[in-house]
Amino acid sequence: PYPTPPRSVLAVSKQSLSKEKMRKRFARLSVDLRLEVETETGSLHTRACNLSAKGVMFDSDAELVPGEQVHVLIYIPRGREVDLLKIRGEVIWVRREEARRFSAGTSFSRFAPGDERRLRQYLLAHIRGENPHNAPYFGREGKFD
Repeated sequence: PYPTPPRSVLAVSKQSLSKEKMRKRFARLSVDLRLEVETETGSLHTRACNLSAKGVMFDSDAELVPGEQVHVLIYIPRGREVDLLKIRGEVIWVRREEARRFSAGTSFSRFAPGDERRLRQYLLAHIRGENPHNAPYFGREGKFD
């Protein structure tokens, strides 16, 4: 139906996309999920504000450092059970909201076995307008190393 642009045009178009645009390719959903962020200096217990297949935004009393490596634990209620997603990530940005309160964005880099699939199923249920908390409990396929 539409002519395909030459390869050189596609290559230039992809290269000219800013890092910001490349980061925002995935739908972000507003959520309120229990979240634990483990850093080298301790563990933060907070709530996820928004979530995508590639990252999470949350509020914190502690100021994290962009570039810091973290382990993210997302608790997804499934009826009477809880799906615990274990994910390695990196703090991408931190913004001061008010005195001693921060917002932070973390990108995901590595999932425990099966957890990327579980996260995508959760997000897809949200997008379809289904209640993702009524989905069956998926159980653990393995542990995060």
